[in-house]
Amino acid sequence: MNLVRLVQGLPIGIYGQVARELTKVRRKLSIRGLMARYGDAIPTLMPCSLMSPDSVARFLPAEDEIDKDGKIKRHKIEFDTVVFDEASQIPVADAIGAMGRAKAVIVVGDSQQMPPSTAFGGRSTAVDEEESGGDDEPTFEDLESILSECVESNLPRLYLECHYRSRHEALITFSNQAFYEGRLTTFPSPAPAGSNPVKFHKVDGEFLRTGTGDDLRTNPQEARAVVDDILRRVNDPESRHQSICVVTLNIQQQRLIRRLLEESGDDKVSALLEDESDDGMIIRNLESVQGDERDVVMLSVAFAHEEKVDKDGNKRRKLPLRFGPLNNEGGERRLNVAVTRAREELAVFCSFDPDEMRLSENPSRGPALLKEFLLIARDGAEKSGDLIARRPTDPDRHREAVAQALRDRGLQVRENVGLSKFRIDIAVGPSGSDEWTTAILLDGPGWAARTTSNDRDVLPPAVLRMMGWPSVKRIWLPAWQEEHDRILDEIEEAANNPQPEPEPEPEPE
Repeated sequence: MNLVRLVQGLPIGIYGQVARELTKVRRKLSIRGLMARYGDAIPTLMPCSLMSPDSVARFLPAEDEIDKDGKIKRHKIEFDTVVFDEASQIPVADAIGAMGRAKAVIVVGDSQQMPPSTAFGGRSTAVDEEESGGDDEPTFEDLESILSECVESNLPRLYLECHYRSRHEALITFSNQAFYEGRLTTFPSPAPAGSNPVKFHKVDGEFLRTGTGDDLRTNPQEARAVVDDILRRVNDPESRHQSICVVTLNIQQQRLIRRLLEESGDDKVSALLEDESDDGMIIRNLESVQGDERDVVMLSVAFAHEEKVDKDGNKRRKLPLRFGPLNNEGGERRLNVAVTRAREELAVFCSFDPDEMRLSENPSRGPALLKEFLLIARDGAEKSGDLIARRPTDPDRHREAVAQALRDRGLQVRENVGLSKFRIDIAVGPSGSDEWTTAILLDGPGWAARTTSNDRDVLPPAVLRMMGWPSVKRIWLPAWQEEHDRILDEIEEAANNPQPEPEPEPEPE
């Protein structure tokens, strides 16, 4: 918000004084001084402020300051509500100042994502009696983040369990099982049968662990493979519209890829690197990617084999299980962040085969989950995704009857489509095609198990259309029993002539 424009034209008074102060060229108040002097007016002008916890502590007075004449010299600024976003990254000490300036606090975060950058996982522990001087009351250390403190304090919690970012379920399936115990509700896309948006690119690369210069702790061959793929994408009419994010496991590989892109001389790449909008290209490492998302994410593992000479003079290749911050306690959460940034495609560039990872040499959870993820990326959705995510459901005779009636008409049919607890009862497409064009929802056991009318009848059709399904049909059992021929005719027409369904007209006020 442009505060200068907001207060211009206001009558002289406190708001006019704020406007005059903001337009000064010389001898203007600092931000802290401005907040201190006009603390009772600025919240009225800016009822919603976007600030970091550090900025709150530095710029917003915590209490009124009274001069010797009894007048308020500095105004305390209070808010009705303070909202912490990405709360897993905010240390407790940083959050207290903002909390003290609010009547209510909302803490939003994901305990399976990034901890504060200075902490790799702490825990609340009582200090030993001897260390505390023999006091009767134990002293407790802060947990790693304000989110952890709120969870441990048993504050009221609301879980957000629907995932909308990924336009293909396979992009979130690994994280859903490895980090969220399968609790996330995801929605199938009409992608062709057997398609996999997670792609594995094997590179013959070497990780430079020794030496000097800018290439130290980088994998130049892998970096070049990533850059070549980016150049191909931005110059291909079919993929140039996709936004791109590159994620690396260490900062040195991040810098190398960015330098190679800048040196490529491609004007399209230069423009994307300078574009600060959501359509721009970003290059991130594990520590800085949380909060970002793009259509295509390219993950450069970088770490690879090292060659050692044994006592007989023979060269032996070994894959050390050292993957930077991924090896630390809580490092697996960085992997979770890295592999959930993509909306359409996740391309993994790796210089070793995941079968070569010998987990007995490093019991940390980070390397173990990295191996599991790389195996899924290499083997594809049909071999890995379904085996991990799909759970059997109860038989549904109604669904079987509808599906058989559609097959009798020569249509392509698949039952029970989905990798989470939400399933499309029947997916339908034209005969001889691998495209799905119609999603059919029934009032079966899955429908009855959803607890609210919104979850049963409003949310699924709306999200499925957002995921790209041209047609979403609801079939009620009584209607099927009475007029199944008409229903089959409608489904057959929709399957053979897919047209996006019109948006419902708004109800009159």
